[in-house]
Amino acid sequence: MELSSKEVETMNSMNQDITNDDSDRKKKLEEGIRILHVDDDEAILHMSKAYIELIGEGKIMVESLVDPTLTLNTLKETKYDVIVSDYRMSKIDGPTLVDLIAKAGYSIPIIMFTGGGRIEDFDNILNSGVDYFIQKSVNVKSQFRE
Repeated sequence: MELSSKEVETMNSMNQDITNDDSDRKKKLEEGIRILHVDDDEAILHMSKAYIELIGEGKIMVESLVDPTLTLNTLKETKYDVIVSDYRMSKIDGPTLVDLIAKAGYSIPIIMFTGGGRIEDFDNILNSGVDYFIQKSVNVKSQFRE
């Protein structure tokens, strides 16, 4: 992952600002695109949030959820425009989460984010009802822009 020092500095600054002013963050959530990112890897969540919000220029807000079993409760509390979910998670896998969301009656676009490269993984993803999937790669800029 190759980020310039300016990008890293900007991401760190954005994260500090967001952490320090939760009420401002909630206001921005009401005005922009709201993403719920579900992944059991906290490092991925942190990096994704920082980079997506950076390229979204303040118009995209990412809420991170490290425990996929809390997704339905989170959806009851806040309206999101899209969910980005990891495929492989320890408590619930991505396709199971997609199924639970659909059975609960939520109609929300879901993007599956996967590091897997096996054919059966892609078959499972495509058959799970997701709207789109992105394969994790070393080209971080390209995958987050997508």
